Amino acid sequence: FDLVVVVRAPVEARLERLARGGLSREEALARMNAQLPGEDLLRAADAVVENDGTLAALETRAAAVWDLVPADERNGE
Repeated sequence: FDLVVVVRAPVEARLERLARGGLSREEALARMNAQLPGEDLLRAADAVVENDGTLAALETRAAAVWDLVPADERNGE
């Protein structure tokens, strides 16, 4: 079972998270710009998880995607 999941977050949130990891704004932007453009990612996605809120909201959204995976295909559950 193949499932392509894209986790999407606002640019400023991504920059803030990368800064907490020690990257400068310029380094973070370079890393983000080296990735596949968002539109291409979304076209390839079977599911999109919005990461624009709380950790609890993200966990709920991720669980909903996990429910798309057939039970016999889940490893480690």
